[in-house]
Amino acid sequence: MHITPALSAIPSIEYISKMPAIGLPLLVVLPVLTIYLTKTYLKDTKDKAEEAKLLGITFLSVNLALDLAMYLTIYDNSYHPYLLIWISYALLLAIPYYIGKRIQSSEVA
Repeated sequence: MHITPALSAIPSIEYISKMPAIGLPLLVVLPVLTIYLTKTYLKDTKDKAEEAKLLGITFLSVNLALDLAMYLTIYDNSYHPYLLIWISYALLLAIPYYIGKRIQSSEVA
């Protein structure tokens, strides 16, 4: 917890990331964690593509709720113009859907 103010003090990258010391490592961890959670969740499902789409929507909804709670109430409202947040939102939707379609097509073939 004591390191967060120091990380927040790093200057932002204009139009890319407001907090690059936090956002850029998160951009590496987010896909790995999303892939793992998606594969784990889809093991016992029948319609993997549909369930993966719903899982991606769930991931996005939780992320948006946490962003709204954290950044729009505690910090200022200038968080969403940055590219990194939109990339993470797209990854949260696309990765589960892609994995679900890929697993379902490999089971059919």
